[in-house]
Amino acid sequence: MDYNKIYIVTNRYSVIIGFLLLIFYHVPYIILGSNVLYNIGDNLDSSIIFYKIIDTTSYFFSYSNNTFIDNWLGNSIPRNALPSSLNISSWLFFLLDPYIAYPLLRILISIIGYIGMYYFLSENILVKGEHKLFAVLISLAFAILPHKPIYGGAIVAITPLLFYSFFNLLREKRKIISFILLFILPFFTNIVMSSSFIWLTFCLCMICYFIKNKFIQLYPLI
Repeated sequence: MDYNKIYIVTNRYSVIIGFLLLIFYHVPYIILGSNVLYNIGDNLDSSIIFYKIIDTTSYFFSYSNNTFIDNWLGNSIPRNALPSSLNISSWLFFLLDPYIAYPLLRILISIIGYIGMYYFLSENILVKGEHKLFAVLISLAFAILPHKPIYGGAIVAITPLLFYSFFNLLREKRKIISFILLFILPFFTNIVMSSSFIWLTFCLCMICYFIKNKFIQLYPLI
């Protein structure tokens, strides 16, 4: 058996194989539908309730600080304290039943994590074509992590795509797609949970990049 040939063929089609394995991982959640079992923990103990509370047109599209939701644990709560309608997660629970929205959100976040990690690795770390299989394996492992999507969406899963876009702009490559990604991806996350740490890391990366190259490039900042 020619193992070298098997490796070459597997490496060539590894991205497609990895994507199919990722979808296969989520198949039980799709087949079981409303009968699927999830670990409650910090994942579903109250977050589903938050989404269902704003699941009316009068609350969902409200951005006023004067809008309060009554009968909240015997009191009231400001609408702005609950998930924003600008988040993709909120829209999924607004348009679909929870038992459909939740697994769909999990699948969407896994795909974002898989694609983002693969492009980040293949463009910045495992840049040689013969290492594609290793990039796919790492991306697949990252995609199936328990990302807890109920907390605002792809809080961690979007990080590789953000760094992929950021380094593209530093190198002045793929500018249009990078700007589009940087504009769209925040709608999949929660700024309180992760975005502040991501931007802090961006700043540290820029400082190290400027020191290494001995010049300051203003393009990523404007």
